[in-house]
Amino acid sequence: MKKFKNFCKNYYCIYTIVFSALCLILFSYYYLNQRTFINHTNDGLIQHYKALVYYSDYLRTIFRNLFVEHRFLIPQWDFSIGEGSDILQTLHMYAIGDPLSFFSVLFPREKIYVYYDLSIIIRLYLSGIVFSGLCFYTKRNNKYGVLAGALVYVFCYWSLWNVNEHIYFLNPMIYLPMIVLGVEKIIREDKPYLLTIAVFISAISNFYFFYMLVVLTVIYVAVRLLNEYGKDVRMICFKLKKVFIFSVLGTLMASVILFPVLKVFVSDNRASTGGSTDLLYSRFYYERLFTAFLSNDLQYDLAMGYAAPTLLSLGLILKEKRKTGKMLRIFFAVALLIVCLPIAGKIMNGFAYPINRWSFAIALITAYSLVYEWDDLASNGKYLLLWMVAVFLTSMISAWSRQMRVFVPILFCILFYIVVVYGKTRICHGIELKQNILILIMIFNICYIADFDYSARGSNRLENAATKNEAVSEIEDSDAQLLSSFLKEANKETLARYSGDYLKVNAAMLAKTYSTDFYWSLTNPYVISYREKLGLNDFTSYLYRGYDDRALLYTLANVRYYVSSNGRSPFGFEGPVYIEGIDVYENRNYIPFGYTYKNTLSYETWDELDQIKKQEVLSDHIVIEKGNEKIDRASSRLDFELIPEEGVTIEQNKLIVTTEKAVLHLKIDGLKSGEYNLSFDGLNFTDTESYIEGNRTWVRIKTAAGDVKKDIYFFTKDYQFYSGRHDFTVCYGYQEEGLDEIVLTLPYPGIYTFDDLYISCVDEKEHAEKIRLLKEDVLENLEIGVNRVEGMTNLKEDKYLLLSIPYSDGWKALVDGAPKQILRANECYMALKLDKGEHSIVLKYETPFLKQGAFISVLTSMIFTAFSLLNKRK
Repeated sequence: MKKFKNFCKNYYCIYTIVFSALCLILFSYYYLNQRTFINHTNDGLIQHYKALVYYSDYLRTIFRNLFVEHRFLIPQWDFSIGEGSDILQTLHMYAIGDPLSFFSVLFPREKIYVYYDLSIIIRLYLSGIVFSGLCFYTKRNNKYGVLAGALVYVFCYWSLWNVNEHIYFLNPMIYLPMIVLGVEKIIREDKPYLLTIAVFISAISNFYFFYMLVVLTVIYVAVRLLNEYGKDVRMICFKLKKVFIFSVLGTLMASVILFPVLKVFVSDNRASTGGSTDLLYSRFYYERLFTAFLSNDLQYDLAMGYAAPTLLSLGLILKEKRKTGKMLRIFFAVALLIVCLPIAGKIMNGFAYPINRWSFAIALITAYSLVYEWDDLASNGKYLLLWMVAVFLTSMISAWSRQMRVFVPILFCILFYIVVVYGKTRICHGIELKQNILILIMIFNICYIADFDYSARGSNRLENAATKNEAVSEIEDSDAQLLSSFLKEANKETLARYSGDYLKVNAAMLAKTYSTDFYWSLTNPYVISYREKLGLNDFTSYLYRGYDDRALLYTLANVRYYVSSNGRSPFGFEGPVYIEGIDVYENRNYIPFGYTYKNTLSYETWDELDQIKKQEVLSDHIVIEKGNEKIDRASSRLDFELIPEEGVTIEQNKLIVTTEKAVLHLKIDGLKSGEYNLSFDGLNFTDTESYIEGNRTWVRIKTAAGDVKKDIYFFTKDYQFYSGRHDFTVCYGYQEEGLDEIVLTLPYPGIYTFDDLYISCVDEKEHAEKIRLLKEDVLENLEIGVNRVEGMTNLKEDKYLLLSIPYSDGWKALVDGAPKQILRANECYMALKLDKGEHSIVLKYETPFLKQGAFISVLTSMIFTAFSLLNKRK
């Protein structure tokens, strides 16, 4: 045992040295080019980095409350996230709960990019440590084989891709082998605590990957027990019961985070809206699988890219007769089945849409198979030669495999084969040359995959990485920071919201300003429903910025300031004031945070109106469950004529397009000033041509009205991220001289259908009087505190007070000290029905299910601790 411990210590020292050297080689691309790991074109800079900066500030706030102000006060709601969001439910996917993110509190916000990069290296390192521990525990004791497997696992393309994409996608690389190791300890009658701890850490870190880990663990346990005990049902049930108990215990210990997050997840639009799922992917997808196994090819997030010698161990697994070999063969078969079937990818993604973000599990199977077969490679030379020839010839049938990023790994595989089969074992100064040469071949292969992905010789993804200055500028020089400084210096109201034509998304949360933009995975379903029913032209349901120049909607959302980059602003905004490169306009029709309605309208009636009429009635009607049914349903529609150019044929509500970039003119009868909108109801697209990746599943319809150009992004049911949207409205802003034409450019040949197509002109001047009535009685003496909003109002008659807070079950209201029911109003906001007279309003917020989850977490943690102590004493 002493020798074994010394052996392990020696191995981990070697692993650390090799890991550090390989990181230095691979990631020198970033540092030589003065780049960080933060992706500035995708989620990295906008989401992951900003979430880490926010979380660092958030932790310092909690510690300041605790140790300086001596009060236990945890902020649970923040009005600077979107128009207001629960902090835990929004940011759990990115930082809150992740153990490594906690240490960001030690870094000042201007140096968070340093910790961001450092934490990625730590995650990679830990995944190799846990993988190696799993190998040694399961009696795979060849340190060269374990080291090779660890390098394949740690530096597979899933890792190399997510170094510059999604930092938290690296976590399951640590947790999966830890959970498997915990299961193995229970099956082998060892201490069961590791499984509980591994499940607990996985559950609090990221519920999204925790779901995948649960599914993968179920598969592993089922195959493992059947392979080990065969028909011994009694023993299988006994082991299964122990695994279940200690897994559930770890899950319940994480209830303080899991319960609140699952509450919002089950109602999330992104999870609930799924397009059609075909039986199979396109042929092109399957042709690329071999390339994906050896390189940086990526489709449906299937990131593999393993060192080519793993093909040899895969070949041996296919003929393996030992129990473990058979089990690995089953795992490969299951993995291949999930990879090949869209419905399986959809199930692994929580039934949302087909995607292969579970493919980190393939890395574990592949790397462990290499370790398992390492000692048998040399004795199977003839079989492996035939296997290589068969695999390489078969793969070359696809044109996608006949390229450099496949040929070079194949050469590495051939070189590895020659050394492992024909190389002689020699010891030189205590170093086994053959084994070290094999490790070097693996390292060179990994370096080639990384080079092809990062450098200009391949995908050049290094260009997506943000520089240090970009990272600092994103949090210090954003439009939110500039506006915040301006408002404070000008002694203007800072509680009002701002919006703009192109804001830095999620910047408001770092500047503690109030904006209308939002880009996080978990969304408030009522906010999304509001935007969809009004036809707001959002790219996706979880990324939106403002209200598309629709003046009334900005006013109803308490938007006082508008930041413009093109010199235009919605109707009613005056200015501009120039602030360091941005133009700031102020809304002369601004309504404060809480305003009042007298007239009501039911949701049933409101839902029957068209997109523009829905907007118009909000200027003088509050929409609630039970409201007045009397409403003028006529909207501000204009007459127009459709005039197609070559390549477009019109048949009733159908546009048949036969050429790319076909043009359709909408000639408007009469000129009048107002806010112009183009609306589609029930828009759909059917592709009539095929291309190499199958049918086109989304289209970008370009529209132009004068010098205003806007696009409609439509996703079909076959699109991977189908959102369920078929109704769209494009606003061209206030046109003083009117519009006589709108031009559509239809990108692809196909059939474009719609239930209705209309142009409307909203007279915003008519809304001014209605808005004046809305702000006659408002919430005054407004104070926004931690999880609390207070104010006073004095009503001349019975009215409804609308509070522009996104509706959530976590809010509770006190009116004059007595509990008051909060109504969901105008689809996404909150309202109180108040009697005539003066009232004191207090709103308090508490994350739904947080207390219940905390109670269960504390209780189960006490049970686990007590069991551990008693078992140790026994």
